[in-house]
Amino acid sequence: MDISTRVSQERSRRDSLHHDAASVISTATHNGLRGDGERFVGELLGLLHSLDPSIRSAAATALGVIGDERVIPSLRSAVGDPDPSVAAAAALARARLGDRSAPQEACERLSEQLRDGDSEQRALAARALGALGLHDAYGPLVDALSDREPDVRRDAADALGRLGDTHASGVLAAMGFNDPVDRVRSVALGALARLVSTEH
Repeated sequence: MDISTRVSQERSRRDSLHHDAASVISTATHNGLRGDGERFVGELLGLLHSLDPSIRSAAATALGVIGDERVIPSLRSAVGDPDPSVAAAAALARARLGDRSAPQEACERLSEQLRDGDSEQRALAARALGALGLHDAYGPLVDALSDREPDVRRDAADALGRLGDTHASGVLAAMGFNDPVDRVRSVALGALARLVSTEH
């Protein structure tokens, strides 16, 4: 068997596994919303260890929808996931299940990632902090407006707009007019407009 055939077969196998996982998550979420998702808990817990971060994130979200508090310990472990989007999904699922410490722990974890991760991790952390919507994310996100990577600055600006803290208006206005990258200026001004609209 030549190498191209082996690569093609491996890609097909991965695609099949991804499709199967996505199907489980979709069915579990649908049934969870109807109050009948407990039978999928075992499979979803297994998917928290998938190699694909999008599957891990979706599995964590589905576990939160199902509402079985027994999965909180597994979700606590997932908050330490190397992918910020998975960590945020696990934290939000824990919060949905009544674990009040979850959002704060995730905020601390993501703030570290925003400061110390690589460029992709920093951008993901900024987006996840915006999704959490905690005021404690304000300082780290403002700091990230000075990041050397445009995508990180853009995502930090957007996240600040989502926090709804009007104290960010000044820094977003400055970025909207002064950042050297067009897409960053555009997002900053959009975030500023979102903040201004919340004042009225």
